[in-house]
Amino acid sequence: MKAVNELRCRLKRELSLAQIDSEIADISTKHTATCHQIAANSWFSAFVYAKSLNDDNALLYSQRADEYYQKAYDVHPPGQLYNLTQLYINAVLRGDDTRLDLAKHISIMAYDKTQDELHSVLTLVGALLSVNQSVENFLPQLANEEKHKSDIVPFGSTDAVKAILSNDEPALINSVDELLAIHAKRAGNLRSSISIGSSNTVICRMAILLCEAAQQRGMDIKEKLNKRRQKMNLRLCSPAEFPDIKETIKFPLEVDFLTGQAFLK
Repeated sequence: MKAVNELRCRLKRELSLAQIDSEIADISTKHTATCHQIAANSWFSAFVYAKSLNDDNALLYSQRADEYYQKAYDVHPPGQLYNLTQLYINAVLRGDDTRLDLAKHISIMAYDKTQDELHSVLTLVGALLSVNQSVENFLPQLANEEKHKSDIVPFGSTDAVKAILSNDEPALINSVDELLAIHAKRAGNLRSSISIGSSNTVICRMAILLCEAAQQRGMDIKEKLNKRRQKMNLRLCSPAEFPDIKETIKFPLEVDFLTGQAFLK
């Protein structure tokens, strides 16, 4: 078994999970939105894995993710900001022209106290930076997440944001390279939440958002990074399906963490 086989298994799994909300029990708008979000997250993960495999259906999966995030947005107003941030990261990874309009919409809703709590403030900060809006009020929360949710917000993220704010390109490049190096190590660590069964294994969301924000503010650093393409160890997502394979097995994989593109042999 090789890395390409594991990626295909993950893609197949996400496509299966994407069908979860075919029949939703009418319990509450929040429950309905959650079901749509679960489906959307699976479509998004399928998009990421399809990109890794250079699958022609990648764009279709991304569009399906948009459809379900939009459904969740429409049905449960208190969760609209969360769904906007998910639509935004999807658009950024896809390179879609809608991403700036989504970022502007996020900036309008960023201080709406009626919104449910976000899973993470990182996408919110990235969107605000990209449209030159203040992130000062969100930096303490970002720093706290960097300390306590380092799988989601890698160490160095706050420094990278500050480098963008001060227009310090060399410092920004160093900070993003550092967090990409950390991400590569954690992606292959069984104790890390991004190691098994998460599409965040092959992409680094924070680096993607930082590069997008920097580009919109006149600093295109993507081609200046030394750590965007690295070798990592992919782990077995569903050990129960492969009882003859050790759970600790490592599948060497080279990947571009800004796009999810895998360099398969």
